Amino acid sequence: NVLVGSGAGQSMATATNTTFVGNDAGRASGGSFNTGVGNSSLANASGSGNTAVGAAALFSTTTGNNTGVGYQAGQNLNVGTGNTILGRSALFTATNGNYNTAIGHNSLTLLNNNNNPGPCTAVGYGTLASLTTGGNNTAIGYNALNSAITTSNTVAIGSSAMSTYTGSGNMIFVGSTYTGYNIPNNASRS
Repeated sequence: NVLVGSGAGQSMATATNTTFVGNDAGRASGGSFNTGVGNSSLANASGSGNTAVGAAALFSTTTGNNTGVGYQAGQNLNVGTGNTILGRSALFTATNGNYNTAIGHNSLTLLNNNNNPGPCTAVGYGTLASLTTGGNNTAIGYNALNSAITTSNTVAIGSSAMSTYTGSGNMIFVGSTYTGYNIPNNASRS
């Protein structure tokens, strides 16, 4: 183990192969094969195989195989695995969620996949920032699907693509103006 900084790994009991650099980085970590760089990164982590770079990145994660880069990236993620988080406050308030990709400042900020509706991909500043319980969404572009709250199975591509959309989903949007296609739940896959 490599521990650098005041309080880094201070309560670590059985963790092995970890690296914590920064004040309180990994301070209560119980997982192995974790890397935390930045003040309070992985501070309360008990899962293994996590990588956090940035102050408070992956602060609360108790599961493993997550990557958080940026100030407060995935800060409140408690239960979740396989998440890729890049950007300040990306996936910030999510307490649960698996296999999500959040790239960009404030992307997927409010997501909480308690009912496991499926992973989401958000690329760009503010993409899917208001989504709380929807799943299987892909938003690419500045503020794409920014106001969607419970939307599922929706794709939005383009700067501000459907940034005010609050519908239930099953749609494809391309561009910043309303160009949408409704995809029925029982669409055939030939």
